Amino acid sequence: MWLVLLVATLGQTSSFRGAVFFEPDAGFTRVLPAPWPDVISGAEVVSLGGLEPRKGREQRQRVNWRRTLEQPADVEAVRRLVLDPTMYRLLDSETCRCGVLKLCGRCDPNLDLTFEKGNRRVQFLICFHCSETTVSLLEHGVELQAVVPDLGERNEWLRVLAALVPDDDLVMTRKRRADELEQRERARRERAARGVPDAGHAPEEPRRD
Repeated sequence: MWLVLLVATLGQTSSFRGAVFFEPDAGFTRVLPAPWPDVISGAEVVSLGGLEPRKGREQRQRVNWRRTLEQPADVEAVRRLVLDPTMYRLLDSETCRCGVLKLCGRCDPNLDLTFEKGNRRVQFLICFHCSETTVSLLEHGVELQAVVPDLGERNEWLRVLAALVPDDDLVMTRKRRADELEQRERARRERAARGVPDAGHAPEEPRRD
């Protein structure tokens, strides 16, 4: 049984390597068609909320905290982030029939980022565990479109948004872990450039023929 599941899983995950994604501009047009980018650039209210992971069979996530972004620099930072086409990777299902399977479990978004202008609202439910975001376009409270692209530059999303959350928030914890991994990788590359072996790995002895 486990062998069957393993083979099936490997077959499905290998299809991810063959996935075809839209070029950034084309993907962006599908995620945020006109006039929705104008809702973001001219938003009257920009809010950010922290979401708790769902427990058991809960369908809705609880909001841990919510705040309206008041500082112009904070608003501009998130606007620039979500209006950058390179920040999204959207599967081109018209030319790629392989499908994408993620093995990260149920998607529990970490953050709710919302832009409101008049009767229109653009909502981003961002999950750093799955590295994706659900983008919903709503008018008069009615959802007109919902798309789930991958985060094109996950570390950039994390960098911008972690600066706006409480210090004990899950997103800030993920940012610290990402920074630690980046520092370790940088140190590893520097050691390799100097010819210093990684800690815990003894240098190979010369061959004796």
